[in-house]
Amino acid sequence: MICLNFFGGAGIGKSTLAAKTFATLKELGYRVEQTGEYAKELIYEDSMRVIHDQLYLFAEQEHRLRCLEESGVEIAVCDSPTPLSIVYDIDRDPVLATLIMKRFEHYQNINFIIQRDCSMFREEDRIDTLRSASLKDLEISQLLRAHGDKYFTVEPGDVDAVMKHFRLIYEYLIVDLFV
Repeated sequence: MICLNFFGGAGIGKSTLAAKTFATLKELGYRVEQTGEYAKELIYEDSMRVIHDQLYLFAEQEHRLRCLEESGVEIAVCDSPTPLSIVYDIDRDPVLATLIMKRFEHYQNINFIIQRDCSMFREEDRIDTLRSASLKDLEISQLLRAHGDKYFTVEPGDVDAVMKHFRLIYEYLIVDLFV
């Protein structure tokens, strides 16, 4: 399964760009689904007790991906890619980080880091401030580079840029599968 992963700290526009990308791919006829951000659901439920349990959050996100893959979904659009659990893990558990990256590498990943537009940040329904979210942006790019994961940088809401990169890589992946 191909995963289109949208990375960035809180309030950067991951969910918005993921939703636009999902709708575009669906309209083009791909077998695509969008995974929800479980941590955001917990915030809305006021379940702050478990919001910092990154093993639990990772397991829930991974479970969602496995269900999609087992159901034959071709493309998963992820606004909360599993490596975000590494960045948000306050214990910095190396065993958890290894597990997360091993599962992450199971999928055909196309990664996008969204450039932050500070004027768009809204603190409602967030546990991060603009400053802490911006620091997470930096940590995320460092994490992907450290693991050798390639990514594209896109502006918030720029679904055209996402689709351009997706089309190029999708054609390569399809050719690679049949060679």
